[in-house]
Amino acid sequence: MSATTFEVEVSTSLLQFGIDQYEIQRRLNEWLAIALFTESCISSGKAAKVLGISRLQFLDLLRVHNTAYINYSAEELAEELAAVAQLAVLPQERIANSHQGAMRMRDDLNESLPDEFWLGTE
Repeated sequence: MSATTFEVEVSTSLLQFGIDQYEIQRRLNEWLAIALFTESCISSGKAAKVLGISRLQFLDLLRVHNTAYINYSAEELAEELAAVAQLAVLPQERIANSHQGAMRMRDDLNESLPDEFWLGTE
């Protein structure tokens, strides 16, 4: 991955938490990728690629940072829920004897199975 160097001013008081230069760099890269993703500037796949991780790892990173992967507006959410409701299959009432004659028992049902069946040589 190619890189560009920027000079970033960091408050000295932040360094008292044991964060070194490499941790700051990692966090800035993560923050920037997440910000660009949430602003719809890049896809989750592109964000993952930029960070050098898999897409699933990026989605987990979003979870760790309490960042929604899907960010619906109230209207979009209502549309999605309405579509799901239309897909719902309601159970049908079961009616006794509604399929009479649909199944037939073989005449040899009570006969013993041959040895070949049990030995797997049939």
